[in-house]
Amino acid sequence: MSHADEAEVPMAWFWAGGVAEDLILRMDSPAPLSAFGFQATHNVLSLTMLFSGVASCAHDLAVEQLEVIHDLVSMGGAWVDWCDSRLGDADTPAPCLDLARRAWRWLLLISPPSEWQLPPNRGAGCRVGLMHARRAVDARLSRRPR
Repeated sequence: MSHADEAEVPMAWFWAGGVAEDLILRMDSPAPLSAFGFQATHNVLSLTMLFSGVASCAHDLAVEQLEVIHDLVSMGGAWVDWCDSRLGDADTPAPCLDLARRAWRWLLLISPPSEWQLPPNRGAGCRVGLMHARRAVDARLSRRPR
């Protein structure tokens, strides 16, 4: 198999997803997130880390990186426009961009789970994910020395 035939591994996306999961699991929460809440938060944090340039091999984020992520997920509706504008970024490796687009579509198209007894509301993934992403980053920042 030649080097050109080898599939490129989306390492930046995998790294962002692993750090997102760590942030979520360490979040101070009276109850664990539902599967829907976890996936929404995971997608928001992964996209934010990938597109903000907060991509490294470090397992733990520095305070400065956490503050960048916090500022971005605190933008609310503007985060949606910010993230959408980065989906065409030529600097993002194609395999990472493919997975980012899947996560993005899920956030935009998903409705709340039926057990929430709410009317279908597309884009609920973005709203729920942003809310929990802020809480996750706040929880980590509150435990870090400045």
